Amino acid sequence: MQNSNSIAVKTSRQVFWERLLNLANTFADVKAAGKSLWVLLQEKVQEFGNSAADIKSKSAFVIKANWKKPEVKKKIGKFALLTIVILIVLVGVRFVLSRPASSNGQQLGATVQNTLTTSIEREFNFKVYDKNKKLADPVKYVITTAQLTNQIIIQGQKATAVAGRNFLIINLKLVNEFNDSLFLNTRNYIRIQPAGTQDKLAPEIHNDTVEVQPLSTKLTRVGLPVDEGTRNFTLFVGELDGEKTEIPISF
Repeated sequence: MQNSNSIAVKTSRQVFWERLLNLANTFADVKAAGKSLWVLLQEKVQEFGNSAADIKSKSAFVIKANWKKPEVKKKIGKFALLTIVILIVLVGVRFVLSRPASSNGQQLGATVQNTLTTSIEREFNFKVYDKNKKLADPVKYVITTAQLTNQIIIQGQKATAVAGRNFLIINLKLVNEFNDSLFLNTRNYIRIQPAGTQDKLAPEIHNDTVEVQPLSTKLTRVGLPVDEGTRNFTLFVGELDGEKTEIPISF
């Protein structure tokens, strides 16, 4: 009976390590598998769990019968430690995979390809809000350049314009020369009129309310989809209830 139990434990151990080795080898075939790494991990962890359950069912009576033996307690401790390490690795992989590619806190990132750029370099001063949502000191609102592109980064992911459309991106530099944070909705100060229309369009791509830290400069952007063939635009810049400055731009 003792020999039979020893053989069962050995066989279960071999199955365990074979499953673990298969899990490691599978990482080399992720690209060929045509699946996301996380989906593949989930499948393999399920298989790994099934193997662990099989080990438990086959050798539980052996562990129970020999629980008080030091060598048995030592082996169980090693198994528990290995399980914890594997779980930590898997959680770490998922954390890395789920992190946005951009780490600057902005929703709208850089344009990446097929980009036309035109210089603007126009500066404005607008009174904006403090942390208590009260009208406070002015911020310098500088329109640096405009870009026409078919692909941008939004929340760390590439976004490609649909057929027949491009993205018009307006690059901004916000300067806070005061000792308190200032807050503003950058899209409220600019409207965009494509050539040949009377429509004044609000930016659809933006970073919501932007905080400009004390005594600092923040780079950000606004933009919207436009017709692919349009190369001329007029920017109307100013406060919502104030006068607007017209800025023609061409690509």
